[in-house]
Amino acid sequence: MYSKNSVNEKLINLLENNGFIYKNQKTDVVVRDIILNVLNRIGKSYSKALIYQICSFYGLTQNELLSNYELFEYSLTRVLGKTGYPIILRVKKELLKYLILNKFDVTTKDILDPSFNVPKIIDKISESYNYQLIFENLNNNKRNHMILLSSNYDT
Repeated sequence: MYSKNSVNEKLINLLENNGFIYKNQKTDVVVRDIILNVLNRIGKSYSKALIYQICSFYGLTQNELLSNYELFEYSLTRVLGKTGYPIILRVKKELLKYLILNKFDVTTKDILDPSFNVPKIIDKISESYNYQLIFENLNNNKRNHMILLSSNYDT
């Protein structure tokens, strides 16, 4: 009999190998790349040491740490304290630039709103990529079937 984890891994592999994107993989890649770019500005050796320290302290892989922003922010502030805030602000700035440069629906009001924090920016990116995925699949000439699962009732 298969274990639940084994079945889940097989389903995820099936989805990935057939062109489907689970969760928000595109968003995870964007977040990871922006965090790495911000950290590398401090210095590559310092950023590698910091990432290694956080990952070993919490038992995470680099990908787990950098693709989950809330986990990254929590871990960073636990390790660096208040000295981690400039890094967090720089990540926010870079994510906002990403929104603007990639023509996401963002207004000046959004940018100036203090409650428009990094998790909300990431949600906006994820939502856009999810709609894009749905649109591409609905407009595909092939007969595809699609299921959209969400725990967000508003969306």
